[in-house]
Amino acid sequence: MNYGGKRDPKELDEFFWSMECYFNASRVTDDKMKVDMVVLYLCESVTLWWRRKHGDIEKDLYTIDTWEEFKRQLKRQLCPHNAKDIAMKKLRGLKHSGSIRDYIVEFTSLMLELPDMQEKDKLFYFMDGLQSWAYNELKRRNFRDIDKAIIVAEDLMEFRRESTVKKNSEGEQTMSEPEPKQDTPQPLNSKGKEIEGRYRREERKEIKCYLCDGSHLIRDCLKKNTFYAMVL
Repeated sequence: MNYGGKRDPKELDEFFWSMECYFNASRVTDDKMKVDMVVLYLCESVTLWWRRKHGDIEKDLYTIDTWEEFKRQLKRQLCPHNAKDIAMKKLRGLKHSGSIRDYIVEFTSLMLELPDMQEKDKLFYFMDGLQSWAYNELKRRNFRDIDKAIIVAEDLMEFRRESTVKKNSEGEQTMSEPEPKQDTPQPLNSKGKEIEGRYRREERKEIKCYLCDGSHLIRDCLKKNTFYAMVL
């Protein structure tokens, strides 16, 4: 819970919020006691700031005797004067590019730096940065409360994840077995291989004698002499 003076409005607000929770738990209501207690949790460079302030207080140059005044003085010292402008610029450029949860965290952090923004403006910027599928769903429900919109947006993240898992399980396709690889004729690189292949193709043909329809060549046919005699 210690604060070392980092120039980060979000971190400073978180420190103030933690201290207020501590005051409430300890039932501390006196402003001066709050200031006396909070300085015990300052460290590093912010401790030097408080030592200078405390020296001016002892010289009666001014007083810091309320919790709100202490917060105002510390913010003036550590937060840039254009902190709200910087936060507003980040808000305009904020887009839901990753998970909804990351988007919500970043959006909520920026809202801490813009406490004076109206609810309708918060809702507008939140909706405007969402991806189309989330924007359309929230638009359909016509929310007017930024807190409810954020809660439903977180539920949309779980719903989309479950839908994706269900779709994958129902639409899962099995890989078809590859077709047998067909042998492709190899190119002939020599005359000998070409002739060899031709004879092999001829051997695969059915042998038939055109004189007697026997399964032999005509030179082996027993009727070839009769045939030649008739022709001659």
